[in-house]
Amino acid sequence: MPPNTRIRLGLVTAVAVYYVFPLTIIDLALLMAMFVWVPALLSLVVPKPTAIRSDQMVRSLSERSYPFALISTLAFILPEGNGPLIAAAAWFFYTALIGCAGLLRQLRYGFQKSEEVIINLAMIYLPVGGAWLLLGAGGFADVLPYTNVIVWLTAVHFHYAAFILLAVTGLYVRSIKEKQHAPFFWPYLATLLGLGPLMVAFGIMQGPPLEFYFVIIYGTALVLLALWWLGAAFYSPRLRRAERLLWGSGGLVFLITTSFAVTYSFGLWQGTLIVDIPWMVNWHGAVNALIFTTLIVIASKLAETQPALSAFVMSDLRTKGYVGKRPLEKKEWKEDDARAPALIADWEQYRSAGFEPADVAQEVKEFYTDPTRYKMRAFIQWGSWTRPFLRFNRAVTRRMGQLNVPIEREVELEGTLAALSEKQDRRPQPSAWLRWRKDTKEHVFTAIYSTDVREGYAFMNIALPLARGVMVGVLRPENDKEDGLWLTSRVGKGGEGIYITLGPVTVRTPLVETFHVWKGETGTLYAVQELKLWRFPFLKVEHELKRKTMPSPS
Repeated sequence: MPPNTRIRLGLVTAVAVYYVFPLTIIDLALLMAMFVWVPALLSLVVPKPTAIRSDQMVRSLSERSYPFALISTLAFILPEGNGPLIAAAAWFFYTALIGCAGLLRQLRYGFQKSEEVIINLAMIYLPVGGAWLLLGAGGFADVLPYTNVIVWLTAVHFHYAAFILLAVTGLYVRSIKEKQHAPFFWPYLATLLGLGPLMVAFGIMQGPPLEFYFVIIYGTALVLLALWWLGAAFYSPRLRRAERLLWGSGGLVFLITTSFAVTYSFGLWQGTLIVDIPWMVNWHGAVNALIFTTLIVIASKLAETQPALSAFVMSDLRTKGYVGKRPLEKKEWKEDDARAPALIADWEQYRSAGFEPADVAQEVKEFYTDPTRYKMRAFIQWGSWTRPFLRFNRAVTRRMGQLNVPIEREVELEGTLAALSEKQDRRPQPSAWLRWRKDTKEHVFTAIYSTDVREGYAFMNIALPLARGVMVGVLRPENDKEDGLWLTSRVGKGGEGIYITLGPVTVRTPLVETFHVWKGETGTLYAVQELKLWRFPFLKVEHELKRKTMPSPS
């Protein structure tokens, strides 16, 4: 069933249930969230098919919301007892799946795209709303220090303020980033919006004056968001007229309803009831649930955009334990004798708008064709904060036969290359580069190099197999100011980054890698490899690469 048809069916069902049965406006708000807003926004999070598993899960869940919502409708209709609790459990189970998808998606995407972090956080928050719905339907207000109305309103709060508002905000930022940069205040606003639902919930539990202070902090963020949307109506010529009208109208409505919430909290703080809960339900809750949400969801639909993260092909090569040379010696990995191994087999496929292979020195290209023709001396510098962990790390990596970077300041390395089977690896022209220490023969790295070409750009796809998993570096090539080569995992046109896959779960790590190689005046190659954990220096290795045998003059 197409998404629009599912949403129409959900809307008709929600409205019909509300008018046929004696339900409250709180019930209608929850029904609209379950039948309309949640599936609509999930379909916008990943609007097109993708090869990323967590995104596939989100798309699948967006297509299966109706049966869960329909069963959960009984929680509003059946008389008190076990029936409403069992019915609400269906929606809680569905929101728990959404929360899992959000967590897996966050692990896969990492923190490089703030808009996707906010969207993922929205999905992670949603099961909290499902849990409060479960508590309300089960009559647990009697054993909680809250009234029944507060329990149901908390369920509404986490569906709307925690899921819908965050998801829509993330989708809005994703859409404008396709045309322009997000404003300077966005990172701060995103932080307040992400923490806001928790602050308000905690404030409600503690009561005034803490509740008022938290509402003021969160309300400030909401006002800034509303003004941003209002400004878009007048100062964003890149938005279509309908988008400007919807975002501007939504921002205006939201500005008004947010002032109601601040007024209510101020009254509680002063001990004077300016507006009561029934008034807030009708003029804050209902207007937000029916008018504001309608405007911003339609605006999000008009601005529909695909996540700015491309999938890449993951190597299928794994080990059962120790890595080193063992998979090749035991024939676990099949070699391809029909072609010569090379870290980069074809430089021309890397040509793009941001990289010109012809500007790279021939000696650098030759190194990436066959690095075993060079003597490799490494000068290693670990980040100062890593030193307490180095001996433990060394003990682990030595047993792994992988990622076994020496603690010593200077070592000489040797290595060998092997072309591997494309069918077994699943990537084009994979070649394994094995490196070990020359003095002790202790294994250091087993890295399998390949190329990933997509959307007009080529990336180095470097797999380091682990026991039952793999670590992957997706690096983008860049020219330096002369004839050297930069390789970087900093986020850019594709899925650049450092990933770890264990079983079916892929995690984008906060590691950032850069590699700069250039030719010195004497013909010796020099390279600097830097790894940072976020912005903290983790590892720096300076390489001196001397050719073993100089080519004979022509």
